[in-house]
Amino acid sequence: MRANLRRATATTGPITSRTLRHAAVILLACALWTLLPLRGEGARHDDATPVAAVPLDADNLTVDDLVTALTGRGLSVEQTGAQVRQPFFAVAAELLRVNGEDLQVFVYPAAVDRAADAGQIGPDGSTIGRTQVDWNRPPHFSETGNLLVLLLSDDDRLAAEVERAALSLGSDGTPMASPVASPVASPATGGAAVNDLVVALRAEGLTVEETDETVRQAFFSVPATLLRVEGADLQVFVYSDVASRETDAAQIDPDGTSVGTTMITWIAPPHFASAGTILTLLLTDDDALAERVERVVAALG
Repeated sequence: MRANLRRATATTGPITSRTLRHAAVILLACALWTLLPLRGEGARHDDATPVAAVPLDADNLTVDDLVTALTGRGLSVEQTGAQVRQPFFAVAAELLRVNGEDLQVFVYPAAVDRAADAGQIGPDGSTIGRTQVDWNRPPHFSETGNLLVLLLSDDDRLAAEVERAALSLGSDGTPMASPVASPVASPATGGAAVNDLVVALRAEGLTVEETDETVRQAFFSVPATLLRVEGADLQVFVYSDVASRETDAAQIDPDGTSVGTTMITWIAPPHFASAGTILTLLLTDDDALAERVERVVAALG
C-alpha cells in the first residue's frame, strides 16, 4: 500500500478527475492503515492490558446483573422464581439459591431508595428499624447501587464471596460507595403538630421523652418522629393534609397486625390513633396507657 502511494506521487502527466479520484482513494486507504492496530514490531497495544469496562448504571442494576457476578466468581446460582416480602422493606425480594443457601435480592427504583431501607438495619442484622427479627440462619446484608442483598447462611466464606460479587457491580469491579440517603424534610407544621401533641400528653399527666430519632415504615408515605411515653415507643406521623393521613390509615387492619398487604410482627402490641393530620402508633402491653394516648390524639382533631 505504501509502495503504491510512492509510485502514485511520482507519476507525471496531466491531472485529470480520474487521477484525482485515484489519489483520494489512495490517501484514504493510507489514513485508515495508520489507524489499524499493528502487530509485531510496530505494535502499540499490549494484549495483556485490560480494557476498562463501561460502568453499570447504579440506579438500574438487575437480578440478572447479580447472577452474572455470582456465577463469575464460581458460585452456583438457582433462580427460583419465588418472591419474598419483608414488612420492614419497601420492595419485595426475588429469591435465589446460591450454593444451596437462600439469597434474597431487593431491587429498588433508585440507589437512594435502597439506602433509605438499608439505613434501618442494625449492625448484626437482628434488628431493622424498631423490629426485632428472628432469622432462621445468620443474616448477611450487602448493598450496591439500587440492590440490597440478604444471604441467610452459617458460611462466612460464602457471605464474603456474595458481598464481593455485589460490590463488583459498582464500576468494573471497583466497590461503590453507598449513596447518601436523601434527608427527609420535616415540614414546619409537622414539628408544630408534634409539639402540640407533647404538650397535650403532658397535660394528661403522662411523662414524655422527646428524641431526635425518626422511624420510617415501608407502608406509610411519611416518616415518624419517635417519642417515648411512660417508657413506651410512640411513633408520630404528621401528614401535609387530612386526605393523605386517611389514605395511609385506611390500610391498617383492625388489630394492627397487617397494613395493606404486609403482615407485621411488632415488638409489642400496636395501638393506632389518628385525628386531623396526625397518625400515631403506640407499642405497648398497657391498654390503659393506649386509651389515654388515644383520647389525647382525638382531642387534637
